[in-house]
Amino acid sequence: MTYQQGPYGNYPSQPGYPVQPGYPLQPGYPLIPPPRRTNGLAVASLVLGLTGFITCGFTSILAVIFGHVAIGQIRRDHTDGRGMATAGLVLGWILTILWIIYWVLVFGGIVANIIGASIASTDQFDAHAALTGAGMPPTTAW
Repeated sequence: MTYQQGPYGNYPSQPGYPVQPGYPLQPGYPLIPPPRRTNGLAVASLVLGLTGFITCGFTSILAVIFGHVAIGQIRRDHTDGRGMATAGLVLGWILTILWIIYWVLVFGGIVANIIGASIASTDQFDAHAALTGAGMPPTTAW
């Protein structure tokens, strides 16, 4: 009996089992394509968009950038993650706009407070006199 050299070195290969009479051949497993990869920038965009609530919108800008780049890569490479990239984009834009509005109102309030304080100190507005009419010239009745 001679042995053939197997695919893994000098070990002999064993013969397969014969088909039993009366049983048909069973089909093999169907070929399933490997799972598609998820784009890493899409995941990063979603995570940075969610952390924008905590970081006062600083990571939201990165979420917008990473989301746009991820969508371009997904179109080119046909990878998964389009929903995550879109969610990161939406969160990034919304939080960026909200934080810009917030900071404009905060700085606007500070500026208005400074301007209002300087006007009040130079005007010497007398609220009591304005309400009671004290210090006003008398009106003449015709």
